[in-house]
Amino acid sequence: MSITIEVDLDVLTVAMATEINDFWAEADEVLDASDGDVIVAATRRAASRILYTLIDGYTGEWAVTKLCESEGWPAKEQLGMRVVDFDLPDMGSVELEFTEIGSAA
Repeated sequence: MSITIEVDLDVLTVAMATEINDFWAEADEVLDASDGDVIVAATRRAASRILYTLIDGYTGEWAVTKLCESEGWPAKEQLGMRVVDFDLPDMGSVELEFTEIGSAA
């Protein structure tokens, strides 16, 4: 599973990225995982939430729109992110494998 997000650095400022990252739990950990780059930290946070929406079958544009309607995220015009590409595993009902483990007694 992968996602490529384009970030307009004229729109997503360091101040806004800091506000996004600091709003959520484990801000220091996400910032550390992003090598101290708060823009990367905010993008990392957005990517995981956008992927959930993409898995539900929506477009990248819709996923960003829904993200920006959620608590802790700025208006789309202040986010400056666009989904460029993504790759999701095929998760149709036919492709799933099931293993019977027995019945509960």
